[in-house]
Amino acid sequence: MVNLSPDSMRKVLSFMDDISSHREPDLTHWLSSFESTFGYSQSLLWSCDKNLSIHCITSRNIEQRAIEEYDQYFYSLDLLAPKVVSPMLKEGRVLRLRDIVPGAAYEKNPYYHDYMLKYQHYHLMTVYLVSGQRVVGLIDLIRSKNEAPFSDEEVMKLEFIARFLSQRLEMYKQTVPFFAENTQVQLTRKEKEILEYVRKGYSNEEISAQLYISVNTVKTHLLNLYRKTGASNRTELSYKMIL
Repeated sequence: MVNLSPDSMRKVLSFMDDISSHREPDLTHWLSSFESTFGYSQSLLWSCDKNLSIHCITSRNIEQRAIEEYDQYFYSLDLLAPKVVSPMLKEGRVLRLRDIVPGAAYEKNPYYHDYMLKYQHYHLMTVYLVSGQRVVGLIDLIRSKNEAPFSDEEVMKLEFIARFLSQRLEMYKQTVPFFAENTQVQLTRKEKEILEYVRKGYSNEEISAQLYISVNTVKTHLLNLYRKTGASNRTELSYKMIL
C-alpha cells in the first residue's frame, strides 16, 4: 500500500473541492481540472454502455483524428478497454498499461506500433468510473515516451478520485433529468448517426456535409433527439451517453 504524501493529499482534496463547486454536470471541466491540479495535459473522457462499448464525450489536447481512428480501427486492440479489464476492477479502479504488459512487449504490440506511436502517446493510465456493478465511464490520461511513467503514488491518488467521480455521476443521474437512463428511447439509424457527430463536436453544417443531407434535415433530426431524450441542447445530448 502506497501512502499519499501531504502534497498529493492536498491536491486530491483541491480537485474534489473544485469539482464539487460545480452543481451542474460539467464533464469538460473535469479534464481541465485534471490538468490544472495534477498537470495531466492530455486526457479523454469516455462513456461506457452496458455492452462495454465506449464513446468519447470530451477530450483535452488530443487530436480529433486520433479519436476517430481509435473508434474505427483500434478499439479492439486496446489493452485497457473495459471489455478486457472488467474482471480486474474488483480491487482497484485505476490501471496503467505497464500493469498489463511489460514495456518491451508493449512496443511490439500493434496497438502501440500502429496507433499510439503515430500520435506520440506512450504512457497510458485509465481511471474507471463505476455505478452499481458496471463501468459507466473512464478517463484516459496520456504521456509521451520522454515524460515520466505514471507512478504508484499517482495510481493511489486516482483511486480516491475514481470513487469520488463515480459518486458524482450517480448524483447527476438521480438529480438531473437528462442523466436519467431511459431504456424506452428508440432512435432511428439516422438519429444515431447524427448523435454520434454531435458527440464529436460537429456543427450542423459539418453533419450535413458528412451525411449528404440538408442543414434543415439535420435540425429536424436534432429536434426529434431532444424530444426523445429529454435533452434541451447539444451538451445535454452528449452527456446522455455517459450512462
